[in-house]
Amino acid sequence: MPDQPGAPIAPRNERETANLKRPIRGRFRALVILALTVLGIYVCYLLVLPFVPALAWALVLALLFLPAHEWIEGRVRNRNLAAAASVFLLAVIVVVPGLLLASRLLEEAAEGALTINAKLTSGEWLRSLEAHPHTSAAAKWIDEVDLPEAAGKAMAWFTERSAGLVRASIGMRSLWCSRSTCSSIFCVIGTPR
Repeated sequence: MPDQPGAPIAPRNERETANLKRPIRGRFRALVILALTVLGIYVCYLLVLPFVPALAWALVLALLFLPAHEWIEGRVRNRNLAAAASVFLLAVIVVVPGLLLASRLLEEAAEGALTINAKLTSGEWLRSLEAHPHTSAAAKWIDEVDLPEAAGKAMAWFTERSAGLVRASIGMRSLWCSRSTCSSIFCVIGTPR
């Protein structure tokens, strides 16, 4: 009687039994190697993750300033000096306005926090909410919550977070400037072509 489709194949001797066990060991070994490879890729991903924003900005800036660098390189005729001039121009165009913008942002955030705190402590906004029939229920609930204290905590949290963001941003900019300066120095003192 012919074998039925889907029926398991029985080994005929010991050699076939050993051959059937061997693929299981091979599959297990392949799964272990695959798991270790996936784990290694994940660890590499975790190592690269902090540098991805800086690398993305570096790529964007390189593409944006490539025409300016080519123009400078055409005028100067020395590739190393052109690279140094391009890095300096990029630093002046990007870093200086970024630092000015960050300081202005912090000043505005502090001023806004003071204005909101003054409005909350005066109670003027609460009286205007109570005067309107649709918002009077919300005004009563807000009066029970002690909104000035909650807003003060929120403003302190926001100020702390924004200051940390600016500190990190300035730290990344200074790191970027130091790397750019080092790379331009190496370009200038590099071997002539």
